[in-house]
Amino acid sequence: DKEKRKNQIENLREVSRREYLKKREEDKLIELQQDIEDEKYLFAGEELTEKEKEEFKTKERLLQLGLQYKIG
Repeated sequence: DKEKRKNQIENLREVSRREYLKKREEDKLIELQQDIEDEKYLFAGEELTEKEKEEFKTKERLLQLGLQYKIG
C-alpha cells in the first residue's frame, strides 16, 4: 500500500510538472511576442545600432521557433 501511494504521488508530481512547464512555455512566448510588439512601437522610425537590430532579429527568430515547436 505504501509503495502504491508513493507511485501515485510520483505520478501526480510528474503530471503537475508537465502542466507547469507547458503553462510557462506559453507565458514566455506571449511575453516575447509582447516585447517584440513594444519594441516595434517604441522604436518605429528610430535608427537602431547594428547590435540592437541583431537583438531584435534574434527575438523574432526565437518567437518563430517557439511557435513552430508549439504547433509541431
